[in-house]
Amino acid sequence: MTEKKEETILTLVRDAEALQLLEGICYNWEVASNSMERINHERQQGLYDDEGVEVLPVLCRMERVYTQLLLLASRPQAVLLRSFADRLRPLTTDQRMDIEATALLAADGESMQIIPPTLWERLFSLSQSEKEPTELESVERAVSDLYVDNILPHMGSEERRKTLHVLGSDEEMAEQAEQVEEMKTRLTELGKSLRTVARCSRQTMGVGLMIGHAWVAHIYHIVDIQQHDGADVSELFEEAKREVLQSERWRAYWANHKKHLSQLGKLPEQLAKDAEETEQWLIGMHNYLYNKWNESPEAFGEALKTQQLTDEQLLMLLFHLAKKDAYAIETERPDLRQKKMEQGVCETLLKLNELVDDDYYMHYGTICQHIVKSEELAKQLLDFNSSKYNKGFSMLCLCKIIGYLNREYHLFGSHTPEDLGKVLGDCYVKNSFETIANYIMKKDSSLNDQCFKDLDEVMKIAKMNI
Repeated sequence: MTEKKEETILTLVRDAEALQLLEGICYNWEVASNSMERINHERQQGLYDDEGVEVLPVLCRMERVYTQLLLLASRPQAVLLRSFADRLRPLTTDQRMDIEATALLAADGESMQIIPPTLWERLFSLSQSEKEPTELESVERAVSDLYVDNILPHMGSEERRKTLHVLGSDEEMAEQAEQVEEMKTRLTELGKSLRTVARCSRQTMGVGLMIGHAWVAHIYHIVDIQQHDGADVSELFEEAKREVLQSERWRAYWANHKKHLSQLGKLPEQLAKDAEETEQWLIGMHNYLYNKWNESPEAFGEALKTQQLTDEQLLMLLFHLAKKDAYAIETERPDLRQKKMEQGVCETLLKLNELVDDDYYMHYGTICQHIVKSEELAKQLLDFNSSKYNKGFSMLCLCKIIGYLNREYHLFGSHTPEDLGKVLGDCYVKNSFETIANYIMKKDSSLNDQCFKDLDEVMKIAKMNI
C-alpha cells in the first residue's frame, strides 16, 4: 500500500473532531499554565502583584478546557488511540497552576480593603482648563498625535471623514466632553469592580483550579484504554466503526469505490474480489487480533489492550473491518437480512426452551416472535458486525435482552447466567460460554429506553395469557 493511499485512509477514518478537541485542550492548558507560572514568578520577585485579577481570564480559559475534556471523553477514538492518553498524561502531573492556586487559597480576599482607583481621574484632569495654555496645548497636541497615528490608520475613509467632522464641530465637541466625563466614571468603576471580584474570589478561583486539575486526571483515567475491560473496549471499537460507516466522508468514499470497481468488471464479482483482498489483509497484518475479533467481543477488546497498536495501525484496522462490514451490507438484500436475523434469533432463543419457567413455557415461542418483530428491538439486533461470533444478528444485544427478561421477569426461573451461557456458548469457541454468561449477567446495557418498553409490552402480553 502506497504512503499516499494510507494517508488518505487515515484521514477518512480518523475522528477529526476529537483530534481538534485534544489540540484545543493541550494548547489552552499550556497557555494557562504559563500564565499562572508567570504570575507566581512576578509576585515572588516583587515585580507585580495582580491581586488575582489576571487569574480571572485564566479561570475562564480553563472552563473551556474542562468543557472540551467532557466532550472528548464521549469520543470512542479518544480511548482507542494511544496518542490521546499520551498527550493528556503530562497534564495530570503539571503543577504550574497548582502552585498559584495554593497561593490563592492562602489569601483571605474578603478581608482586604478595596481601594478605588484614582488613576483615570488624574489622567483625565490633565486636559482641564485650569492648566497653563502652553501645557494644555502640549497635552492636546500629544493626544491629537496619538489619535492620528494609532486610531485613524485603522479606519475606513467614511469613518475618518465622520471622525474629522466631529472633531471640528463645537456642538459635537461639547457632547464629546460629556462623554469623556462619563467615560472617566465608567473606567473608575470598572477598575474597582474588577479588583473587588478578584480579591473576593481568590479562594474560590483557587478551589476551582484545584478541582479542574482533578477533573483532568479523571478524564485521563477515562481515556486510558487499560482502565476498561475487554467488552467495553470492543464496544468502543464498534461505536467508532459505526461512526465511520455513517459519516458523509465514508458514503462519498464508498460510492466512488463502487464506481471504480464497476469500471474493472461486473460489480458483484469485483466486490467479492475486493472483499477477499480485505480478508487477506486482515489475516496478514493482524491475524491474532482478527481471530479474537471472530471469537468474541470480549476477547477482541482484551487483545486490543494487549497489542497496544499505534494510532496508524489501529486506524488501518478500523478501516478494513469497516470495509468488511460494508461488503456484508452491500451484498445482502435488506429483506433477506431481516429474515436471517429473525431466524437466527429465534433458533438461539429456542435453545433455552427447556430452561423456561413453567409460567411462560407454553408462550415462549410467541415471546420469541414478538421480540424479533418489535421494530426497535429488531433494529438493535440488526446492528452487528460481520464477525463469526454473530450469526446474522447481534449476539451481544440478544444477551442483553435475555439478561433483562431473566432479571425483571424471571423468564428462565431460577436458572443463572452461567446456566444460560453453557447452553448458548457450546457452539462457539472453547470456553465461550463464560463470555455469554458475562454479557447476560451485566446490568449495563446498550439497549435504549424504547427497547425496554417493547420488552415490557411483550411480557405484559405473555402474562395476560397465563
